Amino acid sequence: MAILQIPYSFKNGQSVGDCGIEYLVIDTANNNLCGEMYFTLRIVDLPIIDGVQGVTFSYNSDTYTVTTLSIDETILLLQTAFTCPNGYCNGQLASFDYELVPLSGEEWVSETIVNNVSATNVVYSFSDITINGTTYNPLPYQFWDDSSDGNASQNTFDYNQAIIDYLVSLNIPEYRGAINYGVNGVADNSAGTGLLSLIFATGTTVSIDITAPSPVISGTFVENTDSGGSSILTYMLLLTLTDDSVMAQGDLLETTNWIVSDGNNITGNTTTPVATIIVYNLFCGECALDPSQSFVITEVIVTQNICARSNVAVGYILSDDIQDAIINQTSKFGSSVN
Repeated sequence: MAILQIPYSFKNGQSVGDCGIEYLVIDTANNNLCGEMYFTLRIVDLPIIDGVQGVTFSYNSDTYTVTTLSIDETILLLQTAFTCPNGYCNGQLASFDYELVPLSGEEWVSETIVNNVSATNVVYSFSDITINGTTYNPLPYQFWDDSSDGNASQNTFDYNQAIIDYLVSLNIPEYRGAINYGVNGVADNSAGTGLLSLIFATGTTVSIDITAPSPVISGTFVENTDSGGSSILTYMLLLTLTDDSVMAQGDLLETTNWIVSDGNNITGNTTTPVATIIVYNLFCGECALDPSQSFVITEVIVTQNICARSNVAVGYILSDDIQDAIINQTSKFGSSVN
């Protein structure tokens, strides 16, 4: 295809006007876009615009959004731009399969000893840490002294972090992580709810008690069940990508470059031929992608003969499927669009 015409409704976020559609014209005969030119023309986002599914791609530093074609139709149209003349690459076709796997655990909280800490100075100690029948000594173990560490009611983040740090130091096999919602220096912060969540493997028996004398405060961590009676939540999503590209005769795969985007953030990996990427991390939201957005997955393969024909594959996971994986702990499967 020498002339490629791509219909778009928005350029750099702005509507194209009354006609609603304009065309980006690329002369691929005089402007070859090979696989190594991937960053010149690539899909970057799958936005919803006025209830319509769009596809946003970048080209020469501008962004264009297509709303008149489906996601699959747009991907296949853009793929035709990569028309390199390398004859020995005939027969090559990049493609991949993906599996989105939720990792889940049970959430444990303590409203009494975490949220309703004392406004007067006391000393806090673990009086029991027993996980699946294994008791972690020494007990009692003092982890916080208001007189030297600061009052827990005004240093709630640090107080929660002290609990987390000690549990991490014990190397408990069933422990998966924690979420600290406390904030230091906030009035009545200690009276909030759900300020510390501890996540353990599903089915773990947990007994964690914290006590403080004079005034006496005591509390234990309990399962944080939702309205349906479940304490299970997804703390991580793993995206496993498996290359199943067809090689040109006599050629061999060397590396696969994986790029996953939510429209604003990018993560990825370089491996051969399987990659596992953390795309959602409850313990570190900034370390992964935004699960409320759709994910665009791109594979660029590098072969021994450096074939640049059909060496780019694109797939996607819609935000509804990502949310279903998180909320209902449901794995998702799919393939690149070919």
